[in-house]
Amino acid sequence: MTQTSNFAKGLAERARATERTGALDDALALYAESLDALGPTSSDPLAADVLRWTGTVHRERGDMELALVFYERSLTLAKRIGYAVGMAHATNCQAAVAHRRGDLDTATRLYDEAARAAARADDTRLLGMVEQNLGVLANIRGDYDEALRRYRLSLLAFERAGDEECCSWVLNNIGMLHADQGKHDEAAQAYTRSLDIARQGDACMVTTAVQLNRAELFAATGRWEEVEQAAEQALVLAQRSGDRSRSAQALRWQAAAERHRGDLDGAMQQLQRARSLAREAEDALVVAEILGDIGDLCRERGERERARVVWKDALSGFQQFGASADVRTITNRLAALPA
Repeated sequence: MTQTSNFAKGLAERARATERTGALDDALALYAESLDALGPTSSDPLAADVLRWTGTVHRERGDMELALVFYERSLTLAKRIGYAVGMAHATNCQAAVAHRRGDLDTATRLYDEAARAAARADDTRLLGMVEQNLGVLANIRGDYDEALRRYRLSLLAFERAGDEECCSWVLNNIGMLHADQGKHDEAAQAYTRSLDIARQGDACMVTTAVQLNRAELFAATGRWEEVEQAAEQALVLAQRSGDRSRSAQALRWQAAAERHRGDLDGAMQQLQRARSLAREAEDALVVAEILGDIGDLCRERGERERARVVWKDALSGFQQFGASADVRTITNRLAALPA
């Protein structure tokens, strides 16, 4: 490895560590320095990796178009230099953008393509990532057995690869799966395990995600002070890293707590802020969830026609994802509204 490659690798490693702490602006600057060190015509596989990692930071901040630009550059370079692992990773990342936007057919096709490429490249960690993503799709669609099967395969792959941070992401998703099935004790245990691993590794984004899911779990069990605490912790972390989607989710749970206290106007303001952030982040599922809450609040305020309109928008969003449980919930609410 040349001196230039060593220097660029050191910058990329610092960027990765910085990214885990949630300092995304600093991480982007370090990734840019690494790419500059490699040069615009580099054939080093590291360049394809750094391009992809840069795209993922933009994806986490909610800029899907810019993320795709970097993923495409990464994929193009990986193909040019015959970097099979890089091609597989870039395809998986493109799938993640399609997933977030609600284009599930494209997401599934790309995840399958990434899985085949990962198998050919014998990349255990990437196989774990793809299995986890397919598990998330299954969970959204209400196929809980398939989701759990995918998550277990993913966890096994990450354990084999020795990647504890990725294990914490899977445990978070397993907690969500249990919560969706009303298994609150099992969900709490999975979240605790995930959070312990994330904190040990200073993994900010995992910690943020788990705190959001704990807020939802606390809401389901009527522990409203803990909802506010978890949502506030998540909001601080999300805002620090510029993560608009998770900021929106934190505001959503703060709104739920305000609604529980009877502050309907305050709750509506929070939900409107949350919806704007989720739309900016192009997180279609979160937008649908927030619309569902806005419809609930409109009904509670006696605004039945507005509730009907908002719920119909939420229903379209959930149908786009094939989110069967949410579709049933919103359909039942619409049916219960007086004509």
